[in-house]
Amino acid sequence: MKSGNIALSILVLLLLTSMVWVNTQLKEVYHEIDFTDKLRSYLTIETDQYSILKVSGSNGYPIDIKQSEKPSISVLRSRASQLEHRIEGDTLIIRFSGARVSPASLAATTTPTGLIISSSKLSGVILTDTHNRVTGFSQPSFTLDLRGESYTEITDNQASTLRVKASQRSSFEFYNKNTADTAYITLKDNSVGFLDGLSYHRLQPAMEDSSLMVLSKSALQALIKK
Repeated sequence: MKSGNIALSILVLLLLTSMVWVNTQLKEVYHEIDFTDKLRSYLTIETDQYSILKVSGSNGYPIDIKQSEKPSISVLRSRASQLEHRIEGDTLIIRFSGARVSPASLAATTTPTGLIISSSKLSGVILTDTHNRVTGFSQPSFTLDLRGESYTEITDNQASTLRVKASQRSSFEFYNKNTADTAYITLKDNSVGFLDGLSYHRLQPAMEDSSLMVLSKSALQALIKK
C-alpha cells in the first residue's frame, strides 16, 4: 500500500474514533441531565437578605417574584447577559433589559419566565416597565408599587395590610385567593386594577386621572353599602 493511502487510512480511522468518543461523551452528558429539574435552563445566583425589591427593564419575558426560604435570583441562561443586580442597604435593585411587547398581549403570553426572584422577607416591591407575577407571600404588611406600564399578576398572597399603587398606565390583576384585612388601592395616570381575586375586610380605594378599578358584583355591592 502506498504511503499516501496509509496516511489517509490512518486519518480516517482517527476521525471515526474521535466521532465515536465525542458521541459517547455527549450521551453521558445527556443522561446526567435531570429533566425533572424545572430550573435546569436557569442560572441561579444567591443574594444577601433584603426587604425591598426594585425591578426595572422590559416586559418581553415574565418575571416571577415569590416567597422562599433563601433569597436568590434565577435567570434564563439565554438571557443572563441582560441581568444587572446589586444590593444597596436593604434594597435589591435589578435591571432586566430586553425587547418590549404590547401591554395588551401580556395576559395571554406563552413566553417562558425570564427571571425568578425568591425572597424570604419582602415588605415592598417597586416594578417599572416589566411583566410580573407576584406569588405566595404571607406578610404583616406588603406594598406593591407599579410604574411605567407594568403589568402584574398577583396570586395567593396574604397580608394584614396590603397596599397596591399603580401609576403611569400600569395594570394589575388578583388571581385565585389573595386576602388582606385592609387593602389600600391607589390608581392614577390611566392605570387599571382588577380586584376579583382579592378578599378583604376593609377596602380603601383612591383613584385619579381616568383610572379604572374592576370589582366583583358582591364586592361592589358591599362597597356601595358602606
